[in-house]
Amino acid sequence: MSLIFDLPGAAVALYGTIRRDRELMDWLRLILSCVFSGFIAGMGSWGIALVSHVNPWVSFGTGLIACSVSVFSVLLRMKQAKTLLISVPSDVEKQYEIGNQSVMEPEAK
Repeated sequence: MSLIFDLPGAAVALYGTIRRDRELMDWLRLILSCVFSGFIAGMGSWGIALVSHVNPWVSFGTGLIACSVSVFSVLLRMKQAKTLLISVPSDVEKQYEIGNQSVMEPEAK
């Protein structure tokens, strides 16, 4: 008995399925946008702080803050994130509403 796996064919079929499924593509785009923007912002600010001879722990904290702000800003802009529950301080919510944008409350199911 011989088992033959068609891995390239399976990869092409999986890619075709993902391309056809629009909702899955949108969620993948949201996840990749959050990961890449968070990584770039975090590493960039961490590296700049280290080059300017700041304490390594302070520069690491600066990178984490930049990463979280970057991911939060991506989540505010993407349409898939409107269904996610995100906890933020009330003053951030007020500033967001002042900018003529509304914060949607989660719907009860």
